[in-house]
Amino acid sequence: MKKIRLLLLTVALTCGLTACGNDSTQGSNNGGNGANGKNQGSISADSSLPTDKDGNKIVHLKVFTRDSSAPTRVTNFDQAAKNLNKALEAEGADYRVEVEQIVKSMNDDEFNQNFIFASQSGNSADIYTIGYSALGWMADGGYITALNGIEKEEVFKNLMNGYWNPVSWKGNIYGVVQDTEARVVYFNKDALRSMGWSEEAINDLPVKAESGEFTLDDMIDLAEKGKKAEVVKYGYEFDGGNNDNPMNFYNFGAEIYNWEDNKFVLNRAEMKDTFTWMKESVDRGVIPANNISTDKKEKLIRMLNGKTLFVQAGIWDEAKFRTNGWHEQLGNVTTDWIEEHVGVMNLPVAKKANTPITVSNPWVYLVSSNSKYPDVAKRLLVEVSAPEFQAKHGVETSHIPFTKEGQEHPDIQKNAWLNKVKHYTNYSKFVGNHPDKPKYDKILKDASNYVMTGEKTPEDAVKYMEDQMKLELKEGDYIIK
Repeated sequence: MKKIRLLLLTVALTCGLTACGNDSTQGSNNGGNGANGKNQGSISADSSLPTDKDGNKIVHLKVFTRDSSAPTRVTNFDQAAKNLNKALEAEGADYRVEVEQIVKSMNDDEFNQNFIFASQSGNSADIYTIGYSALGWMADGGYITALNGIEKEEVFKNLMNGYWNPVSWKGNIYGVVQDTEARVVYFNKDALRSMGWSEEAINDLPVKAESGEFTLDDMIDLAEKGKKAEVVKYGYEFDGGNNDNPMNFYNFGAEIYNWEDNKFVLNRAEMKDTFTWMKESVDRGVIPANNISTDKKEKLIRMLNGKTLFVQAGIWDEAKFRTNGWHEQLGNVTTDWIEEHVGVMNLPVAKKANTPITVSNPWVYLVSSNSKYPDVAKRLLVEVSAPEFQAKHGVETSHIPFTKEGQEHPDIQKNAWLNKVKHYTNYSKFVGNHPDKPKYDKILKDASNYVMTGEKTPEDAVKYMEDQMKLELKEGDYIIK
């Protein structure tokens, strides 16, 4: 992370010297009236473009993803480009589009470094698909092109409520949503059967969790009972990831991020309540003290094999149960096997009167400022956002389509798993796309870990967060209540 910060500082200094930023002179000047307001000339006038056998100019666009586990993020562009070319032919346009897919498996830091170097050297892809939270620093650095107006396209007419926020920054739209998901709680049905639960009670548990009849306290009590009866070794484990741990704080009423003002929020009382719950759950032996630092994969494997009763994870992890060979005897398991042995519910509410919450981390498509033809890229994004491509990606990766039409696509309707979990996105919250989100993420993660390992009291953890926010974040970028 230190390397990335140094890189960003270098980039900021370089931008200051070369006026890279959001200046209208940045980037090349070819290809139509761009979404960022640049005068980009005409494809017809670009003699450097190759032509096909019919004399049409070929616009070559590169599409990049760092997520090798979900190839449809880029493979969907094959058919989308074909669809666009049919439309261009019908319009009598003198160009066609071809797409080059680039898949390089990378973690966040590796991707950020690759992206910055590629952007500065002029070798960036035209289109990137990333988790939305990096959008703020990319926009501030002038690395991506505003796509204002794309929100008016018919395909986005029935976008899920609130889903323009993740792709917006300082009044501009910089991307479109590629998919969404929800974070949920999985539970081992066999463990509940061993504890004397009837099939009816097991099947009713998700309903009672969503209605608030089964609360967070009830889940912790039940998990403690399962441990004491030695039915399971672990009671409850939640993912310590940057988009997962915040669920706990939202559940206790904390705000975390204000989307209207683009500011981080520290609600002292609600944060203390959450830290207190963490400490008490560890003290009771329900949640392991090292929970924050334990890899999610280990937690999921334990739940799948009946060693953990409850585990918080993502709806997309269902695909891993089927494909990653995690069951100790069976290896890969089928959808029917999952239905018989694994349950899923929303994170139970902290108080009966509360509304359930989840945190979603939609992946988004962005257009590089280096792209010679941002208008063409923009049009291709409209094509690849069609319901058929949302559905194909959703079925193959256990993600949720982001429009009403996508969710109503026949392939989604007949997918038992997606139909079971897609309604959880009605409770979606987002953690923010502020450039300093990595700093805030670390502060929250460290504070949580300190509480769970006994290094700090809940009160001290809140004070630690306040001190670190004042130290690490710019004044005016946070609110303390």
